[in-house]
Amino acid sequence: MDDYWPKESEYLALQQAEAILVNKCLKDLGYTKNPQPIPRAVSSTQDYSEMEFPTKDEAAALGYKKPDKSTTDIENSQGAQWDMRADKVQLSLLNGETTSFAGKKVPEGGCTNHVNRALTEGAEPPRTVKSDNGPPLEVIDGQSITPLSAVESLLGLIQYDAAAYTLQDSRTQDMQKKWSGCMKESGFDYKTPGDASGDERWARSSRATGEEIATAKADTECRRKANYLGVMLTVRSAYEKQIIENRAEELTTMKSNLKVWLRNAHAALGR
Repeated sequence: MDDYWPKESEYLALQQAEAILVNKCLKDLGYTKNPQPIPRAVSSTQDYSEMEFPTKDEAAALGYKKPDKSTTDIENSQGAQWDMRADKVQLSLLNGETTSFAGKKVPEGGCTNHVNRALTEGAEPPRTVKSDNGPPLEVIDGQSITPLSAVESLLGLIQYDAAAYTLQDSRTQDMQKKWSGCMKESGFDYKTPGDASGDERWARSSRATGEEIATAKADTECRRKANYLGVMLTVRSAYEKQIIENRAEELTTMKSNLKVWLRNAHAALGR
């Protein structure tokens, strides 16, 4: 899947271009308050996925919690909340509820849709993406689609389908039984690793409790004994390869579209 996901620099270019174009649209209309922050780096995830888990030392110190966010992650998190600080006027300019402002015509659908159309010009993304394990996903956000939502919808569904097939596979289920038995020997009753790491009690505190730390430590050791990562990687990689082959035409189109969207983004960034 790594061959299909945008590089970090490409992610950043698309995010920066979107922010710059939104701010320009608002400024052209005469609205200058609460500009959208320009991201400086792509935020890292703060949650463990099913393919990763804490190291022995991390589990002993933090349980299932990840280390503190970096300065960049904090800045990006604050930037993601900028629209929550928007007043009614700014929101109406963004979503197109207002058709004119200060004597100027607001773009159809507002600045958000105007920017999305500009970034996807020359390569219109699909409005829905099919799934093997559920209903089609509606990619459209409002009246238009962002380049990243188009990419993430297709690749995310491929990963979702591969994960669903992986969990249904007998090799995965056998491994999970070994893991569950190991956990019971340590005094913990969970059916799957996801049940342990996703225990709702852990979300009640920003700091790991003694029980969370003890669970995470046992979980990490039992995953090692059950060869959790080895089994998951082998099984999931096989399903991903099969799905990628089945959806080769969609992926080829997406990669071609991404090149166009990046050219549009670089033009907005003056590159």
